[in-house]
Amino acid sequence: EIHWEWKKMMKEGWDKMKKKSRKLHTILKKIEEVKSKEREVKLKKERVKVEITTDAGPRGGAAVVKREGEKERIFMWKWNKEEREKSTNWRELKVMERTMKEIKNEVKEEEVRWVTDSVVAAAYVRKDIGREKNLAKMSWRIRNIEVERKIEIEIKVVKGEMIQRVDRLSRVIDDKDYQVRWKMFNKMVRRWGMPRIDLFAT
Repeated sequence: EIHWEWKKMMKEGWDKMKKKSRKLHTILKKIEEVKSKEREVKLKKERVKVEITTDAGPRGGAAVVKREGEKERIFMWKWNKEEREKSTNWRELKVMERTMKEIKNEVKEEEVRWVTDSVVAAAYVRKDIGREKNLAKMSWRIRNIEVERKIEIEIKVVKGEMIQRVDRLSRVIDDKDYQVRWKMFNKMVRRWGMPRIDLFAT
């Protein structure tokens, strides 16, 4: 469209070319707006320093936190009886809220990317929807953390198969076996990283 508008003006002579047609001016303005948005998105992606991938299983939740240039951190939680009865979306938001609390001292004034396979949980934090009271309350608390720490959360919704590792971590729970206390296990993982396990009980 720009090409033909320009050709038409060329035929009319250089003097008239100086006076840009309103149509061309509008087109160029729109292109500039699109380019400006593309630049913003590109800069935002470059600025992302922390990536949080979460998943909530039926018996527990897990999160992997990756920070540029640092060793990743893993968090795992076991649901209590009351939490197990909550919806999948509630548990997904709970994992994100708990993760944000865990990293409160390290992540401030930064760009954070949250990777999740829950469309509904993402929509609540984005403020696209918000009728379910419990989900709305939790998404509000997550946004409150965002404002307090001057964090901007970019949300990336992916298919479940793209976060298989976190999915596996969220399911590594067996109530019928002896276990290391989860708080202690999380402390060990934070200090030494996730161990590679050959054959072992829970």
